[in-house]
Amino acid sequence: TEHGEIDRVAIDEWAHIATHSMTFIGKAVTEILYGVKPDYSYLHGGSGGGRQALSEVQKYPEDYDGVWATCPAIKWSEFLLIPLWNLAVMHEKTILTPNKLKTFESYVHELYGGKEAFYASTENKPINVYGALGRDTADGKITSLDCETMQEIFEGPNREGEKLCNTFRPGVRFWSDGFGAFSMNYIDDKWQPFFLVSDYCAWLYKSRVLNFDNFTKNDFYALYDKSKREFGFADANDPNLNCFFSRGGKLILDHGTGDPLIPPDNTRDYYFEVQKVNTMAKEHCVLFFNAGDNHGNCFGEGEGIRESDGMNLLIDWTEKGIKPQTVLGVRINLDNGSQSEKILHVVEERSE
Repeated sequence: TEHGEIDRVAIDEWAHIATHSMTFIGKAVTEILYGVKPDYSYLHGGSGGGRQALSEVQKYPEDYDGVWATCPAIKWSEFLLIPLWNLAVMHEKTILTPNKLKTFESYVHELYGGKEAFYASTENKPINVYGALGRDTADGKITSLDCETMQEIFEGPNREGEKLCNTFRPGVRFWSDGFGAFSMNYIDDKWQPFFLVSDYCAWLYKSRVLNFDNFTKNDFYALYDKSKREFGFADANDPNLNCFFSRGGKLILDHGTGDPLIPPDNTRDYYFEVQKVNTMAKEHCVLFFNAGDNHGNCFGEGEGIRESDGMNLLIDWTEKGIKPQTVLGVRINLDNGSQSEKILHVVEERSE
């Protein structure tokens, strides 16, 4: 607000109420226009919309018959802080330039057999970056301190050895050497978090005057605890979906392993938690874990799911009982407009 206070009503609207209200009004308008209630209702959302889709399933299980959540921004209170962890690590050790990050990225790709092989895999191998020690870059050789910094960034936020949250997979381009839709961006010779991170921190600090130039890991821990305490309610990661499943609801999840904004393993872990908690989940929830796809946009390093194909899949499952097993994946090359296709398969069981 203008007085520096958080508008809790507006926050609750953002978190889940507005989507539910939209649904209620949409159904009412449909009935007024056509004289009958809709036989089926569907919702597809991606990113923040994916988080909203899962909030619907968790809090308002009677709103929709079929829901598809793409790269959902679940665990919002955790993953938005990841670039601040990266900044804190660099501030306490050494700043890694884009050229040095590119060198570490290439090294990880080599461990998979090259860039193409890396993005064709859904495996998340443990990485020891010290194999890149001594490599030449435009900003000098990779040093031992560079390796120590990169290793800690790849391992993600932790406190006294305890993992706090998932982070981006080593080898994924989660940063940009300019402004872009990436977790962190190198602008005016310094790293800056994605603008949504700054906007969210304005909620936490109750101020828009923010400076992360000297941000430390102790600052991160304090901010992380505050974030979980004040906004963890909006994480949309409740795995108990029995109410939705018991009325026949169907849920499709998908996430690309090359997502530079939201850690894909959040969605993967959530899917397996849903399978563990709900006895009906096997027949009501599937996951497509798409190797190399970007932020659900079909123009990353791997194929993703087009809107029409995903919705047809969801409708056939809901109305005809045809459980998804595969879907056509599509990748658009933005440089020349060419298109590649690949059959994507649902995840059957957990594998590391």
